[in-house]
Amino acid sequence: MDPLSRNRAKSGVTRRLRALRRETIGSWDLLNVERLEHVGGQALWRIWGRRMPADVELNDTQHEIFERVALLDAECEEPEVVDHINPVTKLGLLMFTFFDHLYGGLSMFGGFVIDLFGLVRRPKRIPWTEISANIYSVGAQALAITALVAFLIGIVLSYLSAQQLRMFGTNQYIVNILGLSVIRELGPVLSAILVAGRSGSAITAQIGVIRVTEELDAMRVMGIPHGLRLVLPRVIALGVAIPLLVM
Repeated sequence: MDPLSRNRAKSGVTRRLRALRRETIGSWDLLNVERLEHVGGQALWRIWGRRMPADVELNDTQHEIFERVALLDAECEEPEVVDHINPVTKLGLLMFTFFDHLYGGLSMFGGFVIDLFGLVRRPKRIPWTEISANIYSVGAQALAITALVAFLIGIVLSYLSAQQLRMFGTNQYIVNILGLSVIRELGPVLSAILVAGRSGSAITAQIGVIRVTEELDAMRVMGIPHGLRLVLPRVIALGVAIPLLVM
């Protein structure tokens, strides 16, 4: 018998064996089989209905193979159920994920409001050091890149506007266009994008390091609220620094 693992699809051995099983066969004689591997033993075991026939002739090697196949078949685990994700299920999962993120955001905002009212009642608990440090990191250190991006965009807008306004003799309106576009429209958008990309990722990495070093657990043990020391100073710093970056 050729190894079934090599040419099972081409030789059709399994199909012929199933056809033989449907017929009335008194005994199975495998003594003339020169080579029987584990895959062939599994195929015969399944064709026999996962049990040894009443009358079968085997040599010692074949008998050992079928004992191993029977042992593996008895100890095999139940196959895991594969969840078929269709478009409706995927849409539902996305909706649940969105609501989870929304719930987390609302919870964090609610905690921030509660901590803020708590500081109004107890001004001595205001973390001035953390607020000033975050204003410096979020605002002062981001001033250079924000000014550079705004300067380059202003140059591009002025150059493109000058080419178009020269055709109508209205070059003097370039300053007004830049003032309306950069200061009023693009300035807040660029500042928000730069703060979200630069300062947001830095804050995320910093909180991740704090979590890895188990400082969050230490704060919980000492009774220090996370929102008061981690969330509130950064939110206040962002609220102070972003308008300054826009200007």
